[in-house]
Amino acid sequence: TVSAKTKAIADSSLSLEAGDTVRINASYSPDGSVDFGLVDEDGFFHYINVKNGSIDKTIRISERGKYKFQVRNNSCGSSEGLWVCKVLTDYIT
Repeated sequence: TVSAKTKAIADSSLSLEAGDTVRINASYSPDGSVDFGLVDEDGFFHYINVKNGSIDKTIRISERGKYKFQVRNNSCGSSEGLWVCKVLTDYIT
């Protein structure tokens, strides 16, 4: 559960290379404004905002480094859900 106006961040980080992609496939309820994404080593949050209770999007990594998965609940109510984050290496040349 991510309480209203708070965030949850993963304890461990992912080592990613420039060009890697990360697929975020998640659902939550109730519907509301939630940001899903990755926090880089400088603390910058690279996110995608969703409002309809689900996301299936991919983020492309532009800079090599360590990233942590984060969920930020922008809504006034708590959000509960299943969050799945998959690291996908982009093999397109």
